[in-house]
Amino acid sequence: MSTRRPLRRLLVLVAVGLPPWTVIQWSSGTGANGYGAYFAYGIGDVAGPLGPHFTPLPTYVSQAVLNAYWLQAWPTAAFLYGCALASAALALVGREDRRVTAGLLAMAGASAGLHATGLVVHNARLAVLPLGTLLLWTAALALYRDALRRLIFVRPEST
Repeated sequence: MSTRRPLRRLLVLVAVGLPPWTVIQWSSGTGANGYGAYFAYGIGDVAGPLGPHFTPLPTYVSQAVLNAYWLQAWPTAAFLYGCALASAALALVGREDRRVTAGLLAMAGASAGLHATGLVVHNARLAVLPLGTLLLWTAALALYRDALRRLIFVRPEST
């Protein structure tokens, strides 16, 4: 079995986690705009880990008070995305269930969307761009369309 297609899918999924998943813009009292970003691996400036104020996800989770459902949604999305990466990596040894990977990507996208929605509801002055939801759902549809179809439209086997 060739590993070219599974490797290509895995690399596409890795690329999905590199850009910011949620970009926020706020206005300060002086009229200047500020920008922030939530990545799959941390929170900081739009520039990501190259920016001066970047906090890796494990540090954020250990220090933040995650008492609202929408605050918990971003780390949950990152966890589900990591599980999807692991599931896609199993394809390299012929052990992936494509339905599991597709479902994990869909749930990660929904969780990232829940986080973005919570940001807007909590502070209506924020402009929020939920890129993670778009990226994760697009990857799920583009790479695992057949598996999503089989996941949703399950037909019982005749005996």
